[in-house]
Amino acid sequence: MNEVNQSLDNEDDQGGGDHRNHGQEQQQQTGRQLVQDDRHRNGQHGAAELYAKTWACSWHYWRQHPGLVLGVLGLSFVMTAADILAPWVAGWIVDAVTVERSVETAMWAVAAYVGSMMVFNLSKHATEQLWIRLAPKCMEQIVNDAFQRVQRFSADWHANSFSGAVVRKITRGKWGFDLYGDTLLWGVYPAAVILVGCTLMLLSQWWQVGLYVGVMGTIYVTVSILLATRWIGPANQKQVAQDSKISRMLAEDLGCRALVNAIAT
Repeated sequence: MNEVNQSLDNEDDQGGGDHRNHGQEQQQQTGRQLVQDDRHRNGQHGAAELYAKTWACSWHYWRQHPGLVLGVLGLSFVMTAADILAPWVAGWIVDAVTVERSVETAMWAVAAYVGSMMVFNLSKHATEQLWIRLAPKCMEQIVNDAFQRVQRFSADWHANSFSGAVVRKITRGKWGFDLYGDTLLWGVYPAAVILVGCTLMLLSQWWQVGLYVGVMGTIYVTVSILLATRWIGPANQKQVAQDSKISRMLAEDLGCRALVNAIAT
């Protein structure tokens, strides 16, 4: 970006007439330079570092609402714990009917199963309600901070930047933050609690099976992390770069068409 600004300053020093003659060419060169700068920055950072920066950015906004974050994590843990206990309670029902043949024990087991399902559904509903309040607040702050930062840039930057690409990057970041949070809350966090909880439960009863589950779970998590950082991450960076390029071209093309039509009429 500094190289672009220096080239613009040099063009201004050469005179107004030469600047007007080469203005369109300079704007095209500026757009190509911006795309190259984005690709260069993406190439400098590995996927693991980008994931770390994504987590740091997300945590920066989440920690501004500690009450909602603690409520979401706590209720999600209760929801997952109830889901882990459901098979154990179901096994208690089967043992009460087939082994003990006790109606009283079976009734207590059924009551425990119904109670665990009630806890699961109520905690899930409460987690969703808290998350609905937390996510939009963070997304609003992200958009406000992004536009506030963009508006502080120099007039030269705004004159030589493509507004369509800038707006697209901001909106994509907002919805990317939402998808990232949903994945952690409803995918990674419950899966981690279930994996650890089931491993500990099996270790306490059948240590061979618990050890097997723990080893295979560790292998699965390791392979998933390697795929995310070595394959999915770089592919996603290429997709993001192409998406910004296409959005920039569409926005500028539509804007130029409207301008030409306005002048023609």
